[in-house]
Amino acid sequence: MVRKVLLTMALSVVASLFAIAQQTQLPQDETGKVVYEAVVHREGLSADSLQKLAIKWIHSFYKNPSAVIKENKPGIIRVEHKFEVFDVDEKTGKRYKAGRIKYTLVIKFKDGRYKYELTDFKYIANRYIAIEEWLNSKDPKHQEYLRQVNEFATNLISNLREFIKNPPVQKEEEDW
Repeated sequence: MVRKVLLTMALSVVASLFAIAQQTQLPQDETGKVVYEAVVHREGLSADSLQKLAIKWIHSFYKNPSAVIKENKPGIIRVEHKFEVFDVDEKTGKRYKAGRIKYTLVIKFKDGRYKYELTDFKYIANRYIAIEEWLNSKDPKHQEYLRQVNEFATNLISNLREFIKNPPVQKEEEDW
């Protein structure tokens, strides 16, 4: 009997440690706000050239670029958009839409470098819920949503960086 109790306690400790280890870690600023940011150097490119590349990237990444660009002036672009998060039905294993996450992407430009800031993540329900509220949550749904936020953000950033590092070559049209 004592052996069974000790075994059960040990298994519950291991399970809780495993659950804690599974929590998604997101980058935060000094105030605790989730922020993905970096300065990326691209020597030999002017701020204007970098901004034009970023606009081309936006047009390739978003279905409706004119709707997501909220600010585009020399030296800065601000994008606001949303993406879906999903739940999984435990019985069927099928994914279904659980809601949307709104975010802001700001890209700033200087000669030879640009800075991106991906932030202001909010879950859209009957009110906006800042995802920072989920950072210490033990709710598996919240942890799954945070994982999906991290996956989306790292994919977006990787896509942006790769596009500006290796922009697609424009085909020259034949002169008829």
